[in-house]
Amino acid sequence: MMAHDMERVLMSPAFEVFNKLRLAGQLCDVVLIADGVQFNAHRVILCGCSSYFQALFSSDWSDSGKREYQLPGISPETLRQVIEYAYTYSVVITADNVENLLAAADYLSVLGIVQRCCDFLHEHLCLDNCVGLVKIGEVYCLNELHQSAFKFLLKNFKEVAINSNEFLELTLEELCDIMERGMN
Repeated sequence: MMAHDMERVLMSPAFEVFNKLRLAGQLCDVVLIADGVQFNAHRVILCGCSSYFQALFSSDWSDSGKREYQLPGISPETLRQVIEYAYTYSVVITADNVENLLAAADYLSVLGIVQRCCDFLHEHLCLDNCVGLVKIGEVYCLNELHQSAFKFLLKNFKEVAINSNEFLELTLEELCDIMERGMN
């Protein structure tokens, strides 16, 4: 059993109650807003999965009486998934949502989602996406993903150069960087 599955099993009875309360809008003490859509939640649950929320709700720069928080740049669907993860330690990652979910989880410091997105991307590494995954690995400091994608790119350089649309979008500087690092 993986560590995150074990966490979910151990915490599920209490978290099921908290999630039911959230869904019923009971005892919620914070409202998160994404693109005008409001989500009720419990501060303590959000703090349990994110250092961002810990800082937001408990730091000196935050108004402790504040109840509503705008989260710009995060879609309502993505925020819904982050909040559900806080309560269930479960998230559905697809090719369509992985990049938005990774960006939001990175911004909100929800490391469990970041790791699951990284695992998903690693599992789906292929000729068509290896260039993009090298870039994603760099942007989000996902060293294992970056290294795997870069090694895959170098190993399959000819096929990637011929078949990948992402390869055609590389700048000359990026291509030179890949060639230089590949020679070392």
